[in-house]
Amino acid sequence: MNVCSEHLETLPSFKFQIHILSALKKLLCCANSACNGLVLYENSVAAKSGGCFPGSASVILHDGRNKLIKDLNPGDKVLAADEQGDLVFSDFMMFIDKDPESRRVFYVIETEEPHKQIALTAAHLLFVADSNATAGFHSIKAAFASKVKPGQRVFINEGVGSQVKPVAVKRIYLEEYEGSFAPVTAQGTIVVDQVLASCYAVIEEHRWAHWAFAPVRLSYGVASLLFSKDNLLTNSTVQDDENSVAAKSGGCFPGSASVILRDGRNKLVKDLNPGDKVLAADEQGNLVFSDFMMFIDKDSESRRVFYVIETEEPHKQIALTAAHLLFVADSNATAGFHSIKAAFASKVKPGQRVFITEGVGSQVKPVAVKRIYLEEYEGSFAPVTAQGTIVVDQVLASCYAVIEEHRWAHWAFAPVRLSYGVASLLFSKDHLITNSTVQDGGVHWYSNALYQLGTWVLDKGSFHPLGMSINSS
Repeated sequence: MNVCSEHLETLPSFKFQIHILSALKKLLCCANSACNGLVLYENSVAAKSGGCFPGSASVILHDGRNKLIKDLNPGDKVLAADEQGDLVFSDFMMFIDKDPESRRVFYVIETEEPHKQIALTAAHLLFVADSNATAGFHSIKAAFASKVKPGQRVFINEGVGSQVKPVAVKRIYLEEYEGSFAPVTAQGTIVVDQVLASCYAVIEEHRWAHWAFAPVRLSYGVASLLFSKDNLLTNSTVQDDENSVAAKSGGCFPGSASVILRDGRNKLVKDLNPGDKVLAADEQGNLVFSDFMMFIDKDSESRRVFYVIETEEPHKQIALTAAHLLFVADSNATAGFHSIKAAFASKVKPGQRVFITEGVGSQVKPVAVKRIYLEEYEGSFAPVTAQGTIVVDQVLASCYAVIEEHRWAHWAFAPVRLSYGVASLLFSKDHLITNSTVQDGGVHWYSNALYQLGTWVLDKGSFHPLGMSINSS
């Protein structure tokens, strides 16, 4: 099982820092008039440069070696500083900007003795203290590189384990370098060329920027618990599978399946975009519209065998892979949604009730299963909504698979809902589509991570035999 660094670099809505922090400022201004003190770097030069260090910049690793920023990998422990100015090692998580080939103009900030220098783009934040400030890290503030002045103090390191030390800025000049890289650590700070800098840019408030990246730290934290560092670096999200049947089934709907949008139109599952509001049901069986967030499995080209479950009148049918969960009630159960359970598609029997929709705004209606057969379809897609349920071809299904407990699966996706919720507050739907977690193909790394965790805490019988089959890290 693997999660690739590219996926960590494209976590929901954190790909473009200028968009995030601009949206963050707007959000804060709506919530708090005091946010007038927040300064957004809106100069067109900043828009072109972002907040970065040059490709030649270096950091210090846990073992004392120097490493070029451009060569960092997720899981590398790099020198940073905590809120008290104590030097600590912090995990490098991702790049929020990475361009190895471009040439950009950087502000080079050079200190008095002991001589240090750091190069940053105009909108990047550097920790400084005024020349008349008392010594100590408590007097610092974060300032755009373009606003730093000779005589101000920046903070340097002279030995791992000690506090950073203030030293006066001697001169500032502009220089062109090749490459631009914006690394983010879990601490939100980083020591670059022995000078302490923020990982953030564009908005002149380090703490707010660090808060905005909380969902990234949460997602990275989950991944780092579940994976070895080698797996964090792997370029594939799915290992070669020892069980070819399991690899071909997963938990999905076919490419021809459709959902109902808020405006009443039908849309193919394969064409869903983050932010689409699709028909689902709440815990009481009331029909609601819920945001589509992401695909946890997506394969447009393969052909797979699906279980087709067909009902009595009113005639409906839904196609699902064997390990996908469908809401059912026993044939002798009293009418009502309270009697439902989630069952693997391969376990559904004729005579059991599934739940269908006959009109938006009403409750789902139980109807008997008439027959079940196997059929091959092209494409397989596993959409996840915020509600955790979805009405596909007018039949209510779970968004989850592999483990026969819908509530546990929905709870396990809470970090995804948190990340998506923050993103939807900060972004328009167009930006959600641009920066989404929807991947080009394959099983999403988060889904793989949950499966790995499940194999550690649950017995083998808890999983569908045709659900997933991945190598342990």
